[in-house]
Amino acid sequence: MNRRNFLKSAGIAGGVFGDVEFFMQRYFDHTIDVITNPEPLDILGWPLYLPGSVARDYYKLWTKERLNRIIEAAEARGIAIEINNTARTPHEEFITMAKRAGLKFTFGSDTRNHTMGRLDYCLQVAKKCGLTRSDFFVPKRAL
Repeated sequence: MNRRNFLKSAGIAGGVFGDVEFFMQRYFDHTIDVITNPEPLDILGWPLYLPGSVARDYYKLWTKERLNRIIEAAEARGIAIEINNTARTPHEEFITMAKRAGLKFTFGSDTRNHTMGRLDYCLQVAKKCGLTRSDFFVPKRAL
């Protein structure tokens, strides 16, 4: 499902949300579908990102139950978690939980402007969470 169709199906018109919890449940279900589908997937990018119009409720919407389900699904498939500098996601609690579960991590800047390659948030949160070299994803095949 493309982004526009997903947003429509989640009750969003023109970036304005109706029922935030309805959106969140659809968004969460979509995230789980992305992780658990049979397509090859090594890294979950922009994890826990929320659009600006609901981001103020980030910690309320990303409940421990939702965080745990994402971690369990990623662990079951051996999927690494991107720490994204642009979106500044995920947050420390999630990274610590994912590390405890044995998940691997990557850094991403995801930009096409003067901030491309900047990893300030990534480095800062990795240090706070005690990530070491062994916590990072290494591709299984030669590139």
